[in-house]
Amino acid sequence: MSSRKSNEEKKPATTNSSADSGSPVEISVKNVRRPDLMMDANISAVSIPCMQVKDGKLSGFWKHYSREGTIRKVRPIEPKLTLQTGEEYLLSPLPGEPTQSTVNKLAGWSPESRANWEKGEPAPTTGETLRAIAQLIDQLIAFPPNASVQHGLVLSAWVMMTYIYPALPALPYLYFSGPPGSGKTRTMDVLARLAFRPMMTGNLTAAALFRSRHANGGTLLFDEAERLNERKSESVSELRSILLSGYRRGASADRMEYVKDKWETRSFDFYGPIAIGCISGLPPALYSRCINVRMMRAAEGSVQASLALDDLAIQFAETRDMLHRWALEHGHDAATLTLGNSSLSNRNAELWDPLRKIVAHTGDTQALELLTNHAIESSSIAAESVQPSYDRAILAALYSIRASGEAPTASQILALAEQLDPDLASCGFKPRMVGSVLRNYFDPPKKSNGDSVWRTPPNEIKELAKRYGYNLPGDNQ
Repeated sequence: MSSRKSNEEKKPATTNSSADSGSPVEISVKNVRRPDLMMDANISAVSIPCMQVKDGKLSGFWKHYSREGTIRKVRPIEPKLTLQTGEEYLLSPLPGEPTQSTVNKLAGWSPESRANWEKGEPAPTTGETLRAIAQLIDQLIAFPPNASVQHGLVLSAWVMMTYIYPALPALPYLYFSGPPGSGKTRTMDVLARLAFRPMMTGNLTAAALFRSRHANGGTLLFDEAERLNERKSESVSELRSILLSGYRRGASADRMEYVKDKWETRSFDFYGPIAIGCISGLPPALYSRCINVRMMRAAEGSVQASLALDDLAIQFAETRDMLHRWALEHGHDAATLTLGNSSLSNRNAELWDPLRKIVAHTGDTQALELLTNHAIESSSIAAESVQPSYDRAILAALYSIRASGEAPTASQILALAEQLDPDLASCGFKPRMVGSVLRNYFDPPKKSNGDSVWRTPPNEIKELAKRYGYNLPGDNQ
């Protein structure tokens, strides 16, 4: 026994595992996921805030709806999520207990639809979902007639993109341009009823942006964003900086936080979709991250002018339900679809490909071709749209010349418009930009002796001006 004891005493001491010793266990950051919206090859999931009565009191809790292969699951949100494969994800940041206000703002997916999904109800296809959104948009929003279908397609695909953006390496912002009263705020209101976890604001700070986005994810709808052009404001400069990097996955803001009597570095994730409405144009660098959707005031008596959003409340609710079910079933496949070649490249491809993938996933080759051609054309004239809107002066100049019986070129229209609005001369406006503005409203110019001239009837110009409340030269109204 003494010999055995001696041998045991000579054995080296075994090292306890990190778990046994209480030391931190290192994990791979690749296994950390946000719980609000998960979209990868292993799992698609969304968190939904709910309310319950517990011990006689109203309280909130979170449910996690997920699909792994063909298996659908509903479970409470916990720090660790174990997949069917045995792989483990750690969820962060974990949401706080939801309030009634949280449920109203962030739920989106109705209890009835969630219950049916859990029972195995089939999810809508990409084509069905896209068409449902497009039908709502067509009833409520007016676009320039020469590109109405294209703009509606862009907006519909972008709404769907807000439900799958974690699976995309980059995404486009939307920029709604047009003169006052052209429907930018109404369009934001429509998006607020369709996009994933919408947050609508007209007054936003950088801190509010990255903190709210880090806590809840979702879609930012930034209306009346004229102050983004301010150059002397440090707070606006910081906000622009956040916006410039937030369109790419992995975008984060590092800030020093005072926690438990010491300063610590904290990183905030603010990647996500953003729509911006602005009359005065955007800073060029920010505009380069945007797809421009040109707005137009609806004609008096039209469907778009007569319908209120609340008139279609049931359709909005049904479409939101479709979007959640589509995202869990088909979202990752659409986000990772391989596209064929196009002339789009670099930043233009980066911005347009997420929408093109969604449309391509419908299997509708004509719709994909329509969107691709629109993307190519929009990319070629993008620089012209950075300018503020000078539509009033250009329409007035066109009317004056057409009322005299002449058919003007873009250069002649610009020369008169510069007299009506001297700012045009100082901002570097070009004749081709005049054509870009007028094509939003009227048929393209006609060729005459080798020149492109505008033959728009004066009564059409007058009718359009009346729609926007513009006074034209010689108009006594």
